[in-house]
Amino acid sequence: MLSNTQVRRYSGSEMGQIGNENSSAIWAYKTWTHRTPACQCPHHGRQLCFLGKQESPEESVNIAPVVLFVYNRLDHTRQTVEALARNALASSTDLFIYSDAEKDSSQADAVAGVREYIHSIQGFHQVVVRERAANWGLANSIIDGVSAVIADRGRAIVLEDDIVCSMDFLDYMNGALNYYALDKHVFSISGYAYPGVLPATYRGDVYMLYRFNCWGWATWFDRWQDVDWAVSDYSSFRINLRAMRRFARGGDDVLLMLHQERSGCLESWAIRCYYAQARHGQWTLYPRYSKVENIGFDDSGVHTGAGGVFTFRQQAISSPRPTVFLSGLAVDSQVNAAMTQVYRAHGRTRLFAAASLILGERVARWMLGRVHAIRRHQRLRGGN
Repeated sequence: MLSNTQVRRYSGSEMGQIGNENSSAIWAYKTWTHRTPACQCPHHGRQLCFLGKQESPEESVNIAPVVLFVYNRLDHTRQTVEALARNALASSTDLFIYSDAEKDSSQADAVAGVREYIHSIQGFHQVVVRERAANWGLANSIIDGVSAVIADRGRAIVLEDDIVCSMDFLDYMNGALNYYALDKHVFSISGYAYPGVLPATYRGDVYMLYRFNCWGWATWFDRWQDVDWAVSDYSSFRINLRAMRRFARGGDDVLLMLHQERSGCLESWAIRCYYAQARHGQWTLYPRYSKVENIGFDDSGVHTGAGGVFTFRQQAISSPRPTVFLSGLAVDSQVNAAMTQVYRAHGRTRLFAAASLILGERVARWMLGRVHAIRRHQRLRGGN
């Protein structure tokens, strides 16, 4: 039940807002709490994170808050929240929900429906709803929302409204956040796992990749605060071939994505996050068995659709199982190479991305066309 309702006006500096157009945005807070006599926390030991370990309520302060971003998709939001609530740690977890306002009047009813639903959510230790008075867009909303929560709590688990998680998602995330908190090589924890990238001989429960992934993820304040959202060294980066090669270890698409984001053609907070991760020589931890499923590839979202450049195969969400976290992990080149195969599609190659950064996209497209023409000619000559 609702215990209190507050409406407050914050200045941009108080909320860490970015951009001037929303510097006096109104927020509505609706908070209610569910307390249990004891809470389940991940094992804080040196190597293992087991499900269902009972600890005292005082130790629940180590449980990371979940920050959920919603917009206008009621059915997706409901599925996301219901899956999260099925986690054993849900009743000990604070849930912060950021609800963006509609872009135009055509979205008003859908946004209102989502807001009505999120005010009714129960099953968590505390639910805080923060409604945007104006439309911020996903990138600005995530940067601001995660920054506000993580500055106060030191760590955060982040979901969008189309990420359905497993029943042990919170156990895995909290266990990893605790285990790798002091390992500065680890920038973030991913709940998503790429299918088919691990060789049959791999026996670990977790592995590292160069690429950052935003499908159910977590990080710490000290890593998050190092992200330069303005990418202020971009002009020197785009002419540094060695730096570009290192960055491209995260996938053949990342150079082009960064170029498009910097050119204003793409709104992406995640590529800037990965840029910071790569520039600091950090990695993302992935589970062997995926803890999440993205249900947004149905043309219902603003940033995902049914078609798109890449066709993602997803693992079925794993059933609850213990996770063994290992120290001294590094990126395995064979596993990382298998991951990058996912992003080699529709001719968006590393050559085109690099040429776009250095020469501009129009020249790069002309160059890529010439390369394809030469290869076509060579194939025809070989056939004769």
